[in-house]
Amino acid sequence: MANLFLQYRDVKFVLFHGGYPFGSELASLAKNFQNVYIDLCWLFIISPSYSERYLHEWLETVPVNKIMAFGGDYHNIENVFGHLLFAKEIVGNVLVEKVKCGYFSEEEAIRFADMMLHDNAVELFGLK
Repeated sequence: MANLFLQYRDVKFVLFHGGYPFGSELASLAKNFQNVYIDLCWLFIISPSYSERYLHEWLETVPVNKIMAFGGDYHNIENVFGHLLFAKEIVGNVLVEKVKCGYFSEEEAIRFADMMLHDNAVELFGLK
């Protein structure tokens, strides 16, 4: 995929499902290519433990403005809402752990949660 990212530098590539099962490789791509972004859509349902493990790694290696922590493409609103609750719980757990170990301040964790759950997607997709 690296050749594709290099050839189309003006195209923004959003890699869905947290690159499952290639989380470390995804970290390297998002970190090293300006036009590659991580989207955790559906990842919390695919594997809660994978999503938590790699969100820890991505927060340490990838600029936080390149991580989108939620997206739902279910056919009904109830499933989207349920997935959102699951996503918020896992994102919250990871950020709490980062604050407890001193990696982030509480203020940074709150700002990063806002970015990953809302602001990054608004910015990337030009939403209002």
